[in-house]
Amino acid sequence: MRLITRISEILGKQPYPFFRSDSESGVTLIELTAAVLIGGLVSLAVVYLWNSVDQLYQSSSVHASATTDTSFVYWELEKLAQNSLAVGTVNADNPSTFVPGATGGTGSVPVLALQVSNLAGIAPPDSAVFKAAANGFVCAAFIPNNGMTVLALYPLGHPNAFTPLFSGVTSFAGSTFKVLSPTAFSVTLQPSVQSSAHPNPQLTPITYQYGIGLSGY
Repeated sequence: MRLITRISEILGKQPYPFFRSDSESGVTLIELTAAVLIGGLVSLAVVYLWNSVDQLYQSSSVHASATTDTSFVYWELEKLAQNSLAVGTVNADNPSTFVPGATGGTGSVPVLALQVSNLAGIAPPDSAVFKAAANGFVCAAFIPNNGMTVLALYPLGHPNAFTPLFSGVTSFAGSTFKVLSPTAFSVTLQPSVQSSAHPNPQLTPITYQYGIGLSGY
């Protein structure tokens, strides 16, 4: 009633005596309508503000998740690089053949082949790729797994026996490796996270470069 009385004062109307408030003031029909309209506008503003804050929160959450998962992939590849003796790719005609220093013709290859010295702390000891490392050669690739594309290792020539190195909430479909030299490679990560606020959020690809056998990145 005080809000209605205040609107009456602003509009400069004299209230009818049969609408009385505690202060002996009344309201007209137009003042009551104005109060209802103002209340409705305030409610709409609150709903709009809430939706905006919710979308901002979800957008921030998407980018935070992608950043976290990308950092995990980075560190897994760093550990792998530090335990590698040679880098190359696989023979396109014979995927069981390791090709040292090869760049696949274009320099961009979907599968990175490595000669490794040790997978301790990288892959589970009971995994097929851990056992294959004893022979010296493993492959790293971004492989579909449970609806997402994850970084995984597999024994040379046996892609079905892959072991995911990390699986968060971010998919890395479209990510690629590039062999830079017999002792260096890079990865370009393309993170993708589903969000109700942003069905297809645009996340910037990021490229990291590694030198095999190096430590102290």
